[in-house]
Amino acid sequence: MHLQIKNINVIVASLDRGGTEKFALTFCNFLVTNGHRVNLVVLLKSQNRDNFNLLSPDLNVIELDLPTSLWHLPLNFLKLRKSLLDDSDLTLGLHDLGNLATLTLNKKKSGKVVTTLRHEVPKFSRSPFLLLSLILCYWNAETTLVNSEYLASKLAKFKVNTKFFPNCPEFMGNFETKVAKSSTFKVFTIANLRPEKGLEILLEIADKVSTLPIEFVIAGSGKLHNKLSGLIVERGLKVSLVGYVSDVSVYFAQSDLYLQTSISEGSPNSILEAMSHGMPIVASDIPSSREILGTEDTLFPLTDTDSAVELILKVIGDPKFSFELSQKNLHRVHSSFNQDEIYAQMLDYLISTVK
Repeated sequence: MHLQIKNINVIVASLDRGGTEKFALTFCNFLVTNGHRVNLVVLLKSQNRDNFNLLSPDLNVIELDLPTSLWHLPLNFLKLRKSLLDDSDLTLGLHDLGNLATLTLNKKKSGKVVTTLRHEVPKFSRSPFLLLSLILCYWNAETTLVNSEYLASKLAKFKVNTKFFPNCPEFMGNFETKVAKSSTFKVFTIANLRPEKGLEILLEIADKVSTLPIEFVIAGSGKLHNKLSGLIVERGLKVSLVGYVSDVSVYFAQSDLYLQTSISEGSPNSILEAMSHGMPIVASDIPSSREILGTEDTLFPLTDTDSAVELILKVIGDPKFSFELSQKNLHRVHSSFNQDEIYAQMLDYLISTVK
C-alpha cells in the first residue's frame, strides 16, 4: 500500500492523441486506483474524445480551452491557478505546454513541481525561445521525469535534475509469436503524420519492394496526409493510409511485421505496443529505438532504405529469424516494460519528492 499524496494536479496540453496523452490517461487512472485524489487539467480543447471516455470516473477533469498560442498562457495563469486543487502536494506538468504552465504556479497552493520530457529536445536553431523556456521550467522544478536514458543525457548538458522511467505499453498480450497468415506479407506502422516520423523513407522502402507481394498500412493522422497520399498515388505504391485508429489491435493481429522509420523520437511507444503484440520489428537506428529493442539486429541506418529492405526480406524469407525476433520482443517487453511495475516505481518516487 502506497503512502498518500494529499492532492495531485496533472497539467497536459490536450487529450487528443499521442504518447503523452496516453500516458496522462493511464497514469492518472493508476493514481486514482491507488487511492490518490487527482485533478487533471487539460489546457486546450481536445477534438478527439476517445481518451476522455477511458478516464476513471473518480478522476476530476477540467478542460480549460485556452487560446492555442503559448504566448497567451501568461495571460491565463489566473484561470489555470483557479483550476488547481487547494493545498496540493504535487503538480505534474506533461509535454511542452504542460511544463510551461508550471512556471505560472503558486507553489504554496500547487505543491512541489515535477516536469516531464517525453520527446526529442527542441533544437535551438529552430525554436530558441521554446528551448530556453523549457530549460527554465526544468530548472524551476524539483525534478524532470524522462522516458529514455538518451533524453536524460541530453538534459544533463543543461544541468537538469532528471529521473528515468521507461515508457510502457498498456496492452500486454500472451506469449504468442507472429506467423505470416497469407501469401501477401503485411507491414504495419503507427505514426502521427509529421516530418520527424520519416514516413517518406517508408514510401521509398515500399517503392523498392513494389514488385513483391508486400503491403504497407499506416495508421495515424496529421498535416502530411495529403502529401503522402499524393506520393502513394503518383508512384502506384501498395501503401494504405487508414487515418486515426482508436483500437489498433486488429491491425497488429492482421500484420506480419512492424516498421518504424522515425528520424527522431523521445521513446517510441508504438514500438513497445508492437513488441507486446509479438511483432517482429524493423526500425530506424536512432538512440531511443536502440534503447527499447536492446539490439541492433533489426535496426537500419537513417535514410539507408536498401538496408531496411534487406532486413524486411530477411524476416519474410527466414521464418526462424522472424520467430526468434517475435519471442525476444515479447519476453523483453514483459520483463522490462511492465506498466504496473513502472507506474508503482514512479509513484514511489513522486511520494519521496513531496516528503
